[in-house]
Amino acid sequence: MDFVEKTLREIAVAVEMSAYSSEFVERDGFLQSIEPRLKLSGLLGLIILVSFAEQIRLLIFYCFIPIIFSLLSKIELSFFLKRILVFIPIFALTLALPAIFNFVTPGDAILYLTKFKHTVFSLDGIYITKQGLHSALFLFLRITLSVAYSVLIVLTTKWTDIVYALRAFFVPWVVILILLMSYRYIFVFIRTVENFFIAKKSRSIKKSDALSGYEWTSNRIGILLKKSFDLSEGVYLSMQSKGYGKTSIITQKKPISVNDYMWLFSVFSVVALSVLANMDIL
Repeated sequence: MDFVEKTLREIAVAVEMSAYSSEFVERDGFLQSIEPRLKLSGLLGLIILVSFAEQIRLLIFYCFIPIIFSLLSKIELSFFLKRILVFIPIFALTLALPAIFNFVTPGDAILYLTKFKHTVFSLDGIYITKQGLHSALFLFLRITLSVAYSVLIVLTTKWTDIVYALRAFFVPWVVILILLMSYRYIFVFIRTVENFFIAKKSRSIKKSDALSGYEWTSNRIGILLKKSFDLSEGVYLSMQSKGYGKTSIITQKKPISVNDYMWLFSVFSVVALSVLANMDIL
């Protein structure tokens, strides 16, 4: 399979995953019914709790929270776990892996990998330490949980509602406008790139060599860059002519419901349990 087919496949997967994710927003689940500002505030609060957790048992307890909320929000558990356990946590685990060894984190030996006949740089061998394993596990759980809560926000909230909720945190309207425009036109340019490759493949009679493929790709990168500048200029002039301003990005507020109060109670309960656990009361 040549690079054109690979690229087309990756683009199709990206578009499909984006469309599939938006499907969860329309489902009649628990988090989907929560007012966006309350939902964003609560999930950000849980992320902060994860960042400041000082006990492994607390982090393990936090692992059940996104799973419970995903089930209540009618998100397939296999899909949810696939979204949070790929790439970022694995990358974090790779970074944390050296910390488990004694030459990075000295401490009590758990498992010897090798022993030296003579001391080398004050080391009698290479082994996994209890303190290093504890640090690596902390880093992995914190990153994984932060990703899990972030995925919950994305899967259960419309992008426009997320942007609207940012206004509650006094984010400047210019930043919100940039986010709205960027999100919309990412898909426009993905479709443009896909059309580039489809056009090339439909006009190709024989398989091209790597050099001509690289030349064609670099040429299309330049064309895409020019298109992006032309489009941004056109959009800006269009917005100016239509009087686009601050009030144009404000959406309607959702009324507070029973589920919102249940959500607030759940978040405050987790915070209270975390405080009691940190005080060694639980």
